[in-house]
Amino acid sequence: MFKAGPIFQSKSGPHSLCLAAATSGENLRPKDWLTREELTLYESFASPRRREHFLLGRVSAKRTLMALGGRGSPKRMALLPGHLGQPVWQGLGWRTSLTHSGSAETSIAMAVSSSAALPLTLDLEALTPERSRVSLLRRRLPAAERFSTPNPTAAVVGVWSAKECLGKVLGTGIGIAPAVLAVQRVQSGPRQNVYHFKSVPQFHVTQWERDGWLLSFLCPRDISVPRGLPSWFQSVVR
Repeated sequence: MFKAGPIFQSKSGPHSLCLAAATSGENLRPKDWLTREELTLYESFASPRRREHFLLGRVSAKRTLMALGGRGSPKRMALLPGHLGQPVWQGLGWRTSLTHSGSAETSIAMAVSSSAALPLTLDLEALTPERSRVSLLRRRLPAAERFSTPNPTAAVVGVWSAKECLGKVLGTGIGIAPAVLAVQRVQSGPRQNVYHFKSVPQFHVTQWERDGWLLSFLCPRDISVPRGLPSWFQSVVR
């Protein structure tokens, strides 16, 4: 009943980590995946799209824990909002970051889970936003962060996606002083960018663009991005 879905597992020193995805095309049933508390939250959302994102996020998160050795039914793994709205496992020692996005064809959620000592976050964006939203985001960026690339939309969305990752690891979201989220980007190869943060140098974000989607992955600066992660991302969105 509980298919693994697209899974990526790796280790960083002694720390295990796992990424997983769930998509709207899987015909997932809430009652198969959600705890009683999660079902109550799910049913409280008036928007079908909000319900879908909530379900896909929980499915992707629970797939990571099942891959990392979690036992029992997903219906016994409760991932509920913490004090700041962040996803928190009830009675489990893993930390998890969620993201979801959608295009005209499909919605995708992704999760990354790791041991509590390894802070990781991620953000997924569909590169088909409304032109007015891209213009608004660009105007909100300081001149130093208006990077130019062959894809202007990816340049603007990419900066904000990197900021989203930092806001998640800080637990504040992007509603914090802009100086804290200030970034500088280093081009490191075809279809890959690396962002360093001026005020929080202990983290960096690596970012990939594939088939109209953009994935940002934050990890501590002294840790390398797991090999194979870009290929896994490609397999999810193609």
